[in-house]
Amino acid sequence: MKNGKWLLKDRIVDADFIETCNSAFSMAEAASKLGLHFNSFKKRALILGCYKPNQSGKGLSKKAPKILLEDIVYKNLYPHYQSFKLKKRLIQEGFKKHECERADFQWQNKPLSLELHHRDGDRTNHHITNICCFVQIAIVKLRLFVQRTEKI
Repeated sequence: MKNGKWLLKDRIVDADFIETCNSAFSMAEAASKLGLHFNSFKKRALILGCYKPNQSGKGLSKKAPKILLEDIVYKNLYPHYQSFKLKKRLIQEGFKKHECERADFQWQNKPLSLELHHRDGDRTNHHITNICCFVQIAIVKLRLFVQRTEKI
């Protein structure tokens, strides 16, 4: 107790603290389970002799779960999903072909690099009806056409 207030560390019994340390995959996970700041947790764990860092990350999953493409292009649940990664996944998973949707552009019999274009101009709207793959030359021509039509 400090100044008439109970401290969080005083509310956690030593046996529970040690059990949480031993059952957690990492010390960061144990600190989170106990609701303590990591530095406060480490200090107490060192005093109790149960601090065992897992620097090699054994037993921990390294990969984040993959976001379903349907959640991005049909439900638009991830508006800030990167366009480059989205284009790559659309082609890999068969939603789009690796070709320009406006014209067949090639240079020295090699396909040119594609860019993802949002029809409504809102780059956070990843709905499948709003996106298309264009070669950069086609995008430049499309923007020039839009600028000319807006002036009229």
